[in-house]
Amino acid sequence: LGWLNDAQASIGQLLYNFDLGDFLRKWVIDIADTMREDGNIAAVAPSPDWGYDFGAVTNGAIVTLPYMAYRLIGDCEIIRFALPFMERYYAYHTAHIGESFLGDWTGASNRSTPIDFIDTVYALMFSYVILDVRRALGMDEGDYERRINEYRACIENNYFKGGIPTLTEQAALAVAIVFGFGDRAKVEELFIKSILDTDKHIALGMFGIQFFYKALYQLNRSDVWYEVITAKDAPSFKVWMEGGATTLYETFDESAATISRNHHMFSNVIEEFTTEILGIKKNGVTGEVTVCPRAPRTIEYARGFIALPEREGARVSVEWHREGNGKRITVAAEGDVKVTLFGKEVHGRAEMLLNDQA
Repeated sequence: LGWLNDAQASIGQLLYNFDLGDFLRKWVIDIADTMREDGNIAAVAPSPDWGYDFGAVTNGAIVTLPYMAYRLIGDCEIIRFALPFMERYYAYHTAHIGESFLGDWTGASNRSTPIDFIDTVYALMFSYVILDVRRALGMDEGDYERRINEYRACIENNYFKGGIPTLTEQAALAVAIVFGFGDRAKVEELFIKSILDTDKHIALGMFGIQFFYKALYQLNRSDVWYEVITAKDAPSFKVWMEGGATTLYETFDESAATISRNHHMFSNVIEEFTTEILGIKKNGVTGEVTVCPRAPRTIEYARGFIALPEREGARVSVEWHREGNGKRITVAAEGDVKVTLFGKEVHGRAEMLLNDQA
């Protein structure tokens, strides 16, 4: 099954690691084909007329997948095609907030993050996306700026008191950091505490995982990021591997008698391998690539590359190792691509000794 929740959670790493342009253009058509008259879509595509009550954790893919294709590979045609479907689904979703079946589904989650909160966050996120898409296509902004302000106010008024979050689950706190809700210092304190309270393990599902790793890097806590992803006991990737896993599972729950073992939502951590450890970030809209590695001190060496199939023959390679209190970084740019290394343009090949602690 073409589960949309898997793709919505992991689309970032997928677009960095695979040539998905043609596939996504076809799949977005399949997703749009599942749309009913009321604007709802199915949780899988193609769909045998099934999966219409799952909610935005799956169905929001009609908004996020084409948008990420635009942001990372510069595909304007996919957002041009998808925009009418984005807006129809947006109208459906915002009229049914709190009615989704799936919330912070499975993973390593107690599923206590309220559906109302999750659905409102998606409404806010979709508002930002559609506003940006309309601007990219040279259209008027519609009513989305006002809707953004309304949904932000709704979240602040209902889930914060004096800038302090009333929801203390990892998922809700990660959202607060990524979207800038509440008193930053207090939110950070509670977020890190929520991770320490689980002995540095994740305690969330496929909604929260979309924000968790990004929140840690926004806080410059790559040290915590590293300890979470290398945890030795459950829930962890290591337990999966030691149990013989050759694919990614739907849940980290060891007690599950039967679990679905063909999902990729938790592969989204690979995005940080590229964008933070290697430090390679691409902007599909401008065609530029920036290189700014940020890694925990426990990682002493990294090497890798990205290909840019949307710019035929283009490739950016990065290699670095620790040297004293900094990193010696080598970058190679091939093909028609503009690359900068900490703001300095790279012509062919460049090397830098960066004196830092990250």
